[in-house]
Amino acid sequence: MIERQIKIAGVPEELAKVRAFLQQTLEAAGLDDEEIYQWIWIVDEGCSNIIRHAYHNDPQRFIWITVRITNERVEVEIQDEGEPFDPTQVPEPDLQLHRRLRKKGGLGIYILRRLVDHLSYEQKQHPQGRNRLILVKQRTYNSSTIPS
Repeated sequence: MIERQIKIAGVPEELAKVRAFLQQTLEAAGLDDEEIYQWIWIVDEGCSNIIRHAYHNDPQRFIWITVRITNERVEVEIQDEGEPFDPTQVPEPDLQLHRRLRKKGGLGIYILRRLVDHLSYEQKQHPQGRNRLILVKQRTYNSSTIPS
């Protein structure tokens, strides 16, 4: 198993570090370009929501991202100390209405849910006192071993 972590400040400029971290970590584990692109989008969306809505671009607040990779699956855990917001409780959007109103944005959680196999959320009840968003995808490329 591969397990790597990065800690970033709660500002949009830090997202480039996350993208590079994911690219390097996922490539080292043998994921293909499409899987890597999807994970970068997924984690970018999760972190962007925390930065924008929970932290209000505060560089004194942090986000912790942990990637765990096995031969069968990839798990990404995003931790923050903001006000709890459970994306699993967000109702499905009315896509027809969204299109008719020509709304921009607002579909990130919907798309994120479609790209992962499992999404769970825990509010500040574990030892670090952080919210945890856990995202899991089965690997489409199932190698026999994970490089170390």
